[in-house]
Amino acid sequence: MGGRAANHKLRRHRKDRPISLDPTFEKVGFRETRPDPIKVKVAQPYSGSVILASTEEEEENSGQWTLYFKLYCFLDVQSVPKEGVEFAFMFEQAHESLTSGHFPAPEDTLQHLAALRLQYQHGDFAKVSWSLETVYPVQRLKNKILQATKTSSGSSGQTLERRRTSFLEGTLKRSFKVGSMKKQKMEEEQMMEMWVKEELSAARTSIAEKWSRLYGMSQHQAMLNYMAIVIEWPGYGSTLFDVEYKEGGFPNDLWLGVSAENVSVYKRGEPKPLETFQYEHIIFFGAPQPNTFKITVDDREMFFETTQVGEITKIMRAYINMIVKKRCSVKSVTSQDSQFNSWASWCDVICTKYGNNTSGSDQRRKLEDDDKEPEPSEEPLN
Repeated sequence: MGGRAANHKLRRHRKDRPISLDPTFEKVGFRETRPDPIKVKVAQPYSGSVILASTEEEEENSGQWTLYFKLYCFLDVQSVPKEGVEFAFMFEQAHESLTSGHFPAPEDTLQHLAALRLQYQHGDFAKVSWSLETVYPVQRLKNKILQATKTSSGSSGQTLERRRTSFLEGTLKRSFKVGSMKKQKMEEEQMMEMWVKEELSAARTSIAEKWSRLYGMSQHQAMLNYMAIVIEWPGYGSTLFDVEYKEGGFPNDLWLGVSAENVSVYKRGEPKPLETFQYEHIIFFGAPQPNTFKITVDDREMFFETTQVGEITKIMRAYINMIVKKRCSVKSVTSQDSQFNSWASWCDVICTKYGNNTSGSDQRRKLEDDDKEPEPSEEPLN
């Protein structure tokens, strides 16, 4: 589909919707990128069926490429109709966040959500084939086990703590035995592998048991119950990015959460932010060098290491443009309200920094032009 025509269809669909921007992404395996427009031959929005042009070498080496829509900005998640396509998008994206380890919740909650997903996919409990990786954050559990072997304290569950103690005791006993370091390392790796298998098996059994309790629940109700739990997290609506901080003041492994109202810093895996920064206080953000994201809040500079600098910058710009559009509309230019004047000054600064060096009024005119319906594309759709 031609770029202009696709953009025209998406703009018509999302006009006056509480969730904004539905860009396409492409994925092969676990690798996700923005698509090359030249590769896309046909993309029917929301049909779930796409055709990508790819070389034989790409297909042989990388597997099947898929093109899909992903929510980009969350503006008012509470107003999304439960029967609409946007809510279904929210559900799918929330589940993808969970399986990738980007939803902070206790183990029992994660297992309950996995059971709801199985009820949504397969209906009532039955002996069907299902993969734990598709409903549960397997890598999160593996990371917790790895971390448990490195520290003598933590917030692991009782079972995990007991197995951690057993593992450490076994390692200590082996250290007194006569044998090569290589052999000891192999034994430790084997024990770790067995430990992981035991924990994953226990998680699968618990999820299946929880699934069996959902007998009679409809597919739609399973989705509603799933989202009701997800939305309870105060940070829902934020896009979480894995970042590292090496300057002190924060733990090393962090999440940077970008939402419509603010940017928050989380200890990775924790539900409560360490700090939250309102956009009004952010005077700079960008990439001073590759894989380094800089954010300046008032007089404070912070540098985060991440491979997702471009995505963080784009989503922050998108939210700021929406704030500019909402707060600095032409209708309010003549307002004498002090709060508005403060916002207008901030908008002018932000527009100058991040709006291609345009003034606030120029940016407002640009945003108004963007709202106008584009002329239908003359590009062929096939």
